[in-house]
Amino acid sequence: MTIRIMAGLLRTGEFLTQVPTTKTGASWAMSLNQAGTVEATVPLRSLPDRARDGLLANLEPWRCFLAAVTDAGRVLEAGPIQPHDYDDKSGHLKVGADGLWSLWDHRYVLDPTLAHVDLSWSGLSLGTIGKRIVETATAHDGGSLPLVLPDDIAGTHERVYPWWEYGKVAERLKQLVEVQRGPDIAFQPRLTPDGLGLEWVMRTGTDNDPLLHQVGADWQWDRGAVRSPLRLLSVKRDPSKMAFRQIITGDGMEDDRPISLAQDLTPTTDGMPLLESVESTNATDQATLDGYSSAYLQAARRPWQTWALATDQSSPEVGLYRPGDWATVHIPQGHIYLTAGEYRTRILEVSGGLDSKVNLQLAPTLENR
Repeated sequence: MTIRIMAGLLRTGEFLTQVPTTKTGASWAMSLNQAGTVEATVPLRSLPDRARDGLLANLEPWRCFLAAVTDAGRVLEAGPIQPHDYDDKSGHLKVGADGLWSLWDHRYVLDPTLAHVDLSWSGLSLGTIGKRIVETATAHDGGSLPLVLPDDIAGTHERVYPWWEYGKVAERLKQLVEVQRGPDIAFQPRLTPDGLGLEWVMRTGTDNDPLLHQVGADWQWDRGAVRSPLRLLSVKRDPSKMAFRQIITGDGMEDDRPISLAQDLTPTTDGMPLLESVESTNATDQATLDGYSSAYLQAARRPWQTWALATDQSSPEVGLYRPGDWATVHIPQGHIYLTAGEYRTRILEVSGGLDSKVNLQLAPTLENR
């Protein structure tokens, strides 16, 4: 599979040119609930003067975007160009772009007429409130973008954004993501039907299913399969948050502060030392505190594992799976470190370059051995 780096106009999505680079001079990354990246190193000195001048005009920060596009027509990541880094010794120009999430750090939740009025929405899902925020931002003069927005979904949520807070669009969207059962939000680039440009599809989770993920079966990688595309697997174990006694403090002063304690000292009978943890919350209800302490204890009984995979562009093809999708890794009998079985988690990041190697970062999971 071939991946090329394209440049185009951000406001319209129109492609302008393919960026000349080498296989080792470009990279891309897709990330969950944040901006991905596209980078290209251009050997400016080797280009004819006319071609160089034309290319530089097509790499203007903010006005133009970079996109990593496969020959199968999948856009891995795309977003506005930001930094330029030119090295006169080599004659190389490194151009970087961040995904469309990065643009929202430079836009504010304000009425399109700039009137001093609060913006408020109610009776909607959290994802649709996020859509309203983006709709408002793109309704300003000069704010239009080639965006495809999701359908409205009714809900029970309400948000009020006072004009005087001057909250950034990115900040408000992340606040929606980070609340309990908040929706994932993605701005996924894709080719336009004519293939001459791209558009960004805003995807959001719903109140009933807040996670963005594939429809259907998990993506599969098998460490023991013959001719497996899985080249490398690395595992980090983090026991720093382990605890067998969990104390949760609520909101209050000194002796009046409500407290919940949960513990399971079984591991200490097998030689583990007693490990304790104390966390504070703003909760005042005892049942809420008890729920917190029980949940914290459950999550602290064993180390957390974080997996990284290195695979190739096929089986499954790069661009089919995206951050947020579910993946299952099969570990065979006789592995020198891991217990045999199936390990399931979500994909947090997918990255690579123009060669055949693809890297995946998987979400941390509680160790199951």
